[in-house]
Amino acid sequence: MQIDLSFKPYQRSFAHPLRTRHGTWTTRKGWLLRMQAPDQRLGFGEVAPIPWFNPNESLEAVARAIAALPTSLHIDPDPLPQTRFPSLDFALETAYFQLTDQSFQQLAAQPRAIPTARLLTHSAPAAAEEDLHAALKAGYTTFKIKIGTHPIAVEQAHCVDLLNKLSAKARLRMDANGALDLEATESWLHILAPYDHIEFIEQPMPPGNERRLSQLAHNYRTPIALDESVITLQDITTLLEYFPNGPFVLKPALFGAPSQWLTWRAAHPTPTIIYSSAMETAIGYEAGIRIASTDVHAGAAIGYGTTQCFLQDPFQLHGERALLAPDKHLSPARFETLWKTI
Repeated sequence: MQIDLSFKPYQRSFAHPLRTRHGTWTTRKGWLLRMQAPDQRLGFGEVAPIPWFNPNESLEAVARAIAALPTSLHIDPDPLPQTRFPSLDFALETAYFQLTDQSFQQLAAQPRAIPTARLLTHSAPAAAEEDLHAALKAGYTTFKIKIGTHPIAVEQAHCVDLLNKLSAKARLRMDANGALDLEATESWLHILAPYDHIEFIEQPMPPGNERRLSQLAHNYRTPIALDESVITLQDITTLLEYFPNGPFVLKPALFGAPSQWLTWRAAHPTPTIIYSSAMETAIGYEAGIRIASTDVHAGAAIGYGTTQCFLQDPFQLHGERALLAPDKHLSPARFETLWKTI
C-alpha cells in the first residue's frame, strides 16, 4: 500500500510560563503528521520532542530527519521506517494505526476510562490555592507540583501547606526534573515522611544517580519514581535491577513505537507505570490516552491533567476531565479540520 506523508510544524503558547529546572517554557513546538492512503483514508500523528528530556532529540535534528523521509511510503508488506528519534517513530506508528483502523490492544480487549493527575502550575500561594480548589471541584484526587525551581525552604513550606488542604483520599506527586542534589533529596524525603498523601517524588536527582536513588527509596518511606532516567525501553529494562517495581514515568509521545513498548509491557506486568503527557496537541494527547487505557496492569492515575496549561487554541480538543477515556469523536476527519487550520 502506497501512503503519502505530509508534515506541518506547529507552535502554541502556554497560558502561564512553565518553570522547570531546565528553564522557563513559554512555547511548545513540534510537527503534525498526515498520512493518506490511495482510497483517501487518513491517519494523523504528532512529533513532539522535548530536547532537554532527550538530548538526542533536538528540534534541529528531528527537523532534518523529517526532511529526509520520502513523501510517500510503500507499506504492507514492507514495515514502517524506524528512525533514531523516538518522537518521530511514535508519530509514524500512531498515524498508521489510525489510518488502518488498528488499536493498541496487546494488553486489553477494550480501552477503559482511567483517573487523571492534575498538574498544579502556580507557585504563588493565592494562585496555587485557587488552582487547587478548581481542580478539586472538577473531581481530581491526584495532583502534581514542580519542585527544584525556588528556594527549598519556600517550596517545602508551600508543599506542607498544600498537603494540609488535601482530603485523606487525595494524593500528591512532586516532580523535581532532576534538580536536586543528595542533600536536598534527603531533606525532602525527611519532610515528606509523616504524610500519607505522598504518592512519590519524581526524579529528584539527575540521570546517572539511579543506584543512589534506589538506596534512598529503601531507606525512606516516600517512594521515588524515575522519569528522565527512562527515555528508552532499554533504560527501563536495565533499571529493573534497582527498581523492580518502578515506579517509572513514561511519556508515550517520547518513547518510540507504541507496539514495541506494549509488547514489552505484556511480558513485564509488575512495574508500576505512570503514563504521562509530553504537553502535546490533541493528536498526540489522544494517542497517549489510547495507549494508556489499554494497559490493564496500570492502576495509577495518568499524568494527562495538563490541558489547562495552554491558551485556548485549535490544538485543544479535550476538555479538562478527572477521568479520561479515548474520545470516539476525535476521528481522522476531526483531525483533518485541525490540520487545515495550521
